[in-house]
This record gives sequence, structure tokens and C-alpha cells, in this order.
Amino acid sequence: MEKVDIYSMTVTGEAEEGPGGYGTILRWKDREGKFHQKTMAQGQTYTDQLSLSLEGLIAGLIELGGSCQVDLYTDQVFIYDAIRLKWTERWVKEGFQRKKSGYVKHATQWMELIKCLNRHYVQAHKIILEQMDEPEKKCEQLARKAFSAAQLVIQMSKKQEEKNEQ
Repeated sequence: MEKVDIYSMTVTGEAEEGPGGYGTILRWKDREGKFHQKTMAQGQTYTDQLSLSLEGLIAGLIELGGSCQVDLYTDQVFIYDAIRLKWTERWVKEGFQRKKSGYVKHATQWMELIKCLNRHYVQAHKIILEQMDEPEKKCEQLARKAFSAAQLVIQMSKKQEEKNEQ
């Protein structure tokens, strides 16, 4: 069984919802011991941090073929806790309804993440921003570039709208 490390981080603006980007890195060694790395990033013009984080993790897990042993690193404490404390199992049993606050936010994405997680043996890890190592810093750079690209799309759209109004 192949062992894979997946690192995923997000960058969003200061507003609760708006543009954002994720960066995800997969790292593994093949049977001959050769190191491999795959990077991916995506920006979105309107999102929130939780949705974006789920997308980044799903994108990384989808890339895996067959069942793998996965060390999953995320900067989102909520996702880390949901996996580690098995909240996701309870949500599935309860139809993604929570006792106090109604439905689980982004239930469709959570269902997709759970489906991906169930294909592998996953250990979740929390990225501590003050203690980031090389792949985590690279993830943050990818996420910042994707975030900047999403901001640029918004700026260009606004300029086009202003031009059309003239």
C-alpha cells in the first residue's frame, strides 16, 4: 500500500465570504524509493474558508489511485477535529443534521470528502501556522496565488461592468 502525504491550505479575504484560493500538495515515494510531488491550486471568486478547504482536500484525495495510507495535513481545525473525533460518522448517521444548529454546513462537500476518506487509511494532522515546514509553506504560496487570481477576476469583471455602463 502506497503512503501519501497530502497538505492543503486556504487563503481568503477578511470577509466571511468572498474570493479565496486553496493550495494542495501530494507527496509520495514510489516502489523504487523515488520521490514524487504533485501540486494543485484553485481560486474562487465567491466562497468561504470551510468550503474552499473541503474542495482542496477532496481534490487531493481524488488524485489517489487505489487504497493508500494517507497523512492528511490541513490548516482548518474544524476539518481536523471532524475527522479525528469522528464527527463525520455521527453526521452520516444523523442525516447531516446537528442537534443545536440544524444542517451541517456544506453537507454535499462533506459527503464527498467522507466518500474519499473511506477509500483510504487516513490520519489527520493540524497545520500549525507558526511551525510550518517546506510543503506547508509551498501550499500557502499556491493558495495565495490562487486567491490573487480570484481577486483579479473580480477586478476585471468590475472594470468590464463599468465600461459597459458608459
